[in-house]
Amino acid sequence: MRAKSSNLRANMLVYEQIGERALPGKVVLVENGDLGQYNRANRSLHHFVENSLPVVLSIVLNTPVFPAQAFGLTCLFALGRIAHQIGYSTKKGYGAHALGFMLATLSSEALAGLLLVAALKAFGVL
Repeated sequence: MRAKSSNLRANMLVYEQIGERALPGKVVLVENGDLGQYNRANRSLHHFVENSLPVVLSIVLNTPVFPAQAFGLTCLFALGRIAHQIGYSTKKGYGAHALGFMLATLSSEALAGLLLVAALKAFGVL
């Protein structure tokens, strides 16, 4: 997908018909209207499922050591994922999810950084 492809970039899969009576061209998800919003919202949920397990483990492992920081970063992650979902599914289309993506990514990486600090401290490196 090209940078100018707009909502078409939200298609995770591109299909091609095969067989004797196959039509030329590609099959992609609907990108406009309510169905387009639905498809983009589902893509956002798919990304959440892909990326949430490390965040959940980071929350569990960080909470006993850094309770306030883990809580704050968890709230930031949740806010970022909500903003990602809303941004992706609005009529503005592709690109409106960037703020949510940045918030969720920043918070998940900060949680991983706290784990690194705790591990280095536990092993006497710090």
